Amino acid sequence: MLNRYLMMLSTIFLIVVVSGSTLAQTGDELRALHKAQQEALNAHDMDKWLSYCTDDFVWDYVPVPTPMNRGETKAFFEDLFRGWPDWHVTPGVVLVSGNILVEEHPCIGTHSGEWMGIPATGKNFPTPHIDIWEYEGDKVKRLTNYIDVAGIMIQLGVIPAPELPELKPSFTLPDPEPTGKSPLEADADAISRWNSHDMADYAKVINSDAEFLIGPLGIPLNREEYIAAEELYILAFPDVVMKVVRSVDMGVGWVLTECVWNGTNDGPYFGIPATGRSVKGLRGVTLARYDNGLITNLHIYFDNLTLLTQLGIVQPSEA
Repeated sequence: MLNRYLMMLSTIFLIVVVSGSTLAQTGDELRALHKAQQEALNAHDMDKWLSYCTDDFVWDYVPVPTPMNRGETKAFFEDLFRGWPDWHVTPGVVLVSGNILVEEHPCIGTHSGEWMGIPATGKNFPTPHIDIWEYEGDKVKRLTNYIDVAGIMIQLGVIPAPELPELKPSFTLPDPEPTGKSPLEADADAISRWNSHDMADYAKVINSDAEFLIGPLGIPLNREEYIAAEELYILAFPDVVMKVVRSVDMGVGWVLTECVWNGTNDGPYFGIPATGRSVKGLRGVTLARYDNGLITNLHIYFDNLTLLTQLGIVQPSEA
C-alpha cells in the first residue's frame, strides 16, 4: 500500500515537472515566437496575431486609459490598417528576461485613409516606441505599449509642434564618477538623484559619451543636451517626482523601469505658458544601460498628448 502511495506521488511530481517545463520558454524561443507574431502583424493578419495570445490577453496601450481585450485590440488594429494600409513595424533592440520580452523599435506607414476622424494626409513617418511583452508559456498574456501619440498628431498637422530652444545646460557638467553599482542599484541611484532636482549631482552618474532619446522630442541627445532638456522639464514642473512602478534587470547592463510622474505646471513648457495645473499619474518607461554604475544609454517614453490634455492645452475631443 505504501509503495503504491509513493508511486502515485512520484507520478504526480513528474506530471507537475513536465507541465511546468512546457510553460517555461527560453530566451531564444521567446524571440522566435515574437518574430513570428510580428510577421503576422505586418501581414495585417490579426487572427493569426491573436493566436499567439492567451484567451484572457490584454493590450495596455498606455495613451488609452483602459486596457483592451482581444476583440478591442483586433478592432483597433483593423481601423489602423484602414487609415495606414502599408503600416508595419521594423525590428529593433530586443531584450529578454524570464517571461518578459522588451522591444524598442519604430512603426511606420503612410496615412492614406481616414483615421481617428483625421482625413488622409499622405504623410509617411516612423514612430519609435517601446513594447513590453509578458508571456505565459508560449502565449502573450499582456502587452504594454509606450508611445507618444502627440508626436503622431504633430506629424499629421493636428496640433502644433513645440518650441525647442537650443539645448545648453545652465552649468558646466562635472566629470562622471563611477559608482561600481549593479545595473538595478545604479538605476535606483540615478532616479533618486533626478528626483532631488540636483542636475549637477545627477550628471555625475552619466558617462561622458552617453546617448539619450526622449520620445516626445524625437531626436537623439548627447550628455549636455539631455541635462539641458531635463532642466527645462524641471523648470516647467518644479515639484515633479518620478515614482517607480517596477524595474526589471534585462541583462547585459540594461534596466527597464516603468514609472509615473506627478508635478505642477508652474513654469513654461516648451513654449507653452505655465497653467498652474497638476499632472497626475503620467505613465512612462525608461530603458537604460549602465556600465560601472554610469548611464551609457537612456531612452525615455511617455505620451505627451496625455500630458497636454491634463494641462488643458489639448481638449479630450482632439485626443
